[in-house]
Amino acid sequence: AERLSPAELTRIVDACAIGVQVQEKMTTRIGLWLDHQLAPRGLGILVEAGYACTPVREGAALAGPTTTMAFY
Repeated sequence: AERLSPAELTRIVDACAIGVQVQEKMTTRIGLWLDHQLAPRGLGILVEAGYACTPVREGAALAGPTTTMAFY
C-alpha cells in the first residue's frame, strides 16, 4: 500500500484549501483526491479547523474549532 509523508499530505491539503470556501466542501475535495489517487479499501477524513473571522472577546475565541468528516 502506498503511504504519504506528512509533507505530501500538507501539500494536498494546501492545494484543496485554496481560496475562501465551506469547510465541508474542502473535506470532500481532500477525501475524493486521496480516494482517487490511493484507491484504498476504505478512507476516513477528519478536518478540524479554526477560523480567522471567529469573534474574539478578552483574548479568547467565542467558538471552538469546527470538525467535519467524510468517509469513502
